[in-house]
Amino acid sequence: MTLAQTLHDHLLQIARERDPFMASGGHFFVREYLREELSQWGTVTNHEFIYRGQAHQNLILELPGINPGLPPILIGAHYDGVYVLWCQLCQP
Repeated sequence: MTLAQTLHDHLLQIARERDPFMASGGHFFVREYLREELSQWGTVTNHEFIYRGQAHQNLILELPGINPGLPPILIGAHYDGVYVLWCQLCQP
């Protein structure tokens, strides 16, 4: 499978209604899809927080470095979002 096809397949899974308040089912699906994908590289932990009276989770995957003398790198991204005409993104 090519990189383009792999990325397209991931987009088909996550480009859906996933607003945590308006589309909680889609939000749950995307979170669990990401958890499964990230778990290929290590243990995924949750950081739970409350926003507008509702519990939410950040997914955390810590990858050990090969040089302990270097500072850590933090990479972050949102998996919630407003549904945007995903078909424009996913169609070739």
